[in-house]
Amino acid sequence: MSYNLEATRRLELAAGRKSTPQLDPAIRIPRSNRFDGWQNANTGFGTTSQHPVTNSSHIDLGKLSADQLEGLYRSDWVARKGVDAPAEDMTRNGITFKHNDDDLEEEGTPDKEKVKEHQKKVEDFEDTLTTQFEWWKRAFEALALASMSGGSLTIFGFNDIQDVKGFEDPLNENQVSDISWVKTFPAHLCIPLTFYQDINHPQWGLPEHYQVVVRFPAGGVTLRVHETRVIRVDGRHTTQQNRVTNRGWNDSDIQAVYTALRDYGVCVTSSNSTMESFTQDYLGMAGLAEKVMMGDTDAVLERIYLAHVKMTSNTLSVYDAESEKMERQGTPVTGLADLWDRYSEAICGGWSIPRSRFFSSETGSLGGDSTEADTRNYFKRIKSSQQLKLRPYLNSFMSFVNMAIGAVEEIPNYDFNDLQEQSDQEKAETRNRQAETDAIYIVNNVVSAEEVAISRFSKDTPELEMMIVDFDAREEMDEEISQEEAIEMQETIANIEMENAINEAAAKQNKGFIEEPKKEEKKDSQPQIINVKPEINVEAPIVNVKVPEPKDNSEAFGKKLDEINKKLSEDIEF
Repeated sequence: MSYNLEATRRLELAAGRKSTPQLDPAIRIPRSNRFDGWQNANTGFGTTSQHPVTNSSHIDLGKLSADQLEGLYRSDWVARKGVDAPAEDMTRNGITFKHNDDDLEEEGTPDKEKVKEHQKKVEDFEDTLTTQFEWWKRAFEALALASMSGGSLTIFGFNDIQDVKGFEDPLNENQVSDISWVKTFPAHLCIPLTFYQDINHPQWGLPEHYQVVVRFPAGGVTLRVHETRVIRVDGRHTTQQNRVTNRGWNDSDIQAVYTALRDYGVCVTSSNSTMESFTQDYLGMAGLAEKVMMGDTDAVLERIYLAHVKMTSNTLSVYDAESEKMERQGTPVTGLADLWDRYSEAICGGWSIPRSRFFSSETGSLGGDSTEADTRNYFKRIKSSQQLKLRPYLNSFMSFVNMAIGAVEEIPNYDFNDLQEQSDQEKAETRNRQAETDAIYIVNNVVSAEEVAISRFSKDTPELEMMIVDFDAREEMDEEISQEEAIEMQETIANIEMENAINEAAAKQNKGFIEEPKKEEKKDSQPQIINVKPEINVEAPIVNVKVPEPKDNSEAFGKKLDEINKKLSEDIEF
């Protein structure tokens, strides 16, 4: 390829740039030399000036503005779904209050009326939270706005103040008797003004007052609110330096996935453009170039109009041909579905949401192929977020409401309901496996059948993860068994003593009828058959009795008897 150096210099002068010396253009490109590998000055291989990898570096895109965040949340469904889905999953199944009857026991006997009264108070308190204050709606709004803008504030309108200036003062719990309203604001409308400066204060370094901008359709008002009157929820965790940049708040969840959102949007828009020009019409006109050169454009335009007026396609390309002809060609879309699939994976990975949950579909290349492990890990993350973000919010919300209406003596304990609901078949399989496990426990005397029945069927819904063991009943049962064992041991001892007495009497009688065997005859271990007539008060026939060689077990028997008596004295009080 030829290179016109003089023409290039004239163009540079015309553009107002300083002309370069008359050198080879390749020499004008600065290059760094390498001495530890191969390089090519013509192609740029091995040099740092043109190598795409070595010249790549991360550049901070900067913080997204509040208008950009709200625009994405309002107009981009992918951004909105990524923000709302975790908040929805954390709040959709609610909680279950635990009625701890142990705290209501008196002298070891529970007061049933007091227990019922406590349960009724808790149920009324829950009903007030749900109907009057709509606390699940408030919780979802606080979590979603925190995810969108980096944080949120829920402000309570307590009746301990008379005007807007009263928000500056700390909350006076003794003067609170009602809550007029509850409102939640995003982080960019709540600017921390003052911070706790006392190093010994538990809130040292945290905001003490917020400047909250309340907007109305016909105006607005700016409040200076003390932190004791609000519930704060933070967004995605970030560094301390970024918190300073964010005016005391964390980052938005959209900030980290912005590039993935942009790439996915470009992919969708480009695909739409491809579909718009999926079919392209071509009109070949004889002598087109000649007519244009001669200025006969009216005839050309009229012919194009007549060809295009009845076409379904919006695009028409005209070219010069030997003879006039019309043809239609389709744009190839091979691999477009795979391209969408890869970008959808990037979106789900950025939001850490399974594809089946994000795209609301269990099948198909865009929504399916989400493994059970992905879904399980996602709900584990949601459960962890419930403990880290939602539980503190609910605790503060209940404390504020209870402070105003005095519904319960103390905030009741509660558990979050399961996030995943089992199908009827899954429930049946779970209960069948649990029944087999309980049967093994019963056979091996780990638990009793009564304990299993109480644990599984004493409530409205079967309790499969907990076993109720009555240790008091077990101790009573052990005491009864110990008494039975003691009586049985006494009977055994009496039988042994009686048997030994009979053997001694028989041995004494044998000495009167036979002589004591000689020492050398002790090798013969065969029993002797002799006639024995027991000395009793009634006449008895002469019988043949096999008498073994007598053994002296009195000492061993005495020791065994002492051990049994000692054990009985330790275990049982007679």
